[in-house]
Amino acid sequence: MPLMRYFGFVGSALLLLLFGLDWYLPQPAVESVRAVTDRPAIRISSIEKLPERVVIDTSNPIAAAPPVHDVLRFFTNLDVGYGSAIATVMTLIILVVSVVFLWLQRRHAG
Repeated sequence: MPLMRYFGFVGSALLLLLFGLDWYLPQPAVESVRAVTDRPAIRISSIEKLPERVVIDTSNPIAAAPPVHDVLRFFTNLDVGYGSAIATVMTLIILVVSVVFLWLQRRHAG
């Protein structure tokens, strides 16, 4: 319930702030839009053809990548050891890729 009280309090405070600023600030000057729309319409044509329509076949089931199955196994079975092993391996892979990228970037710059 504290979360609902927070959203209720903050939401009502923001709404009161909005109404207060609407009352306090001057109204913007209304300009005539008609003068801008009196110009003739410009029609642009092109000889370029649109690309062919892309047809997405949704009748076949989608094959999920193997990491998706691993993550689903972690969340459905609450296999915390397996999930932490996946997180450790992914962290190491990201670390290695980042170090190689930074090394190549410095090598290319220097």
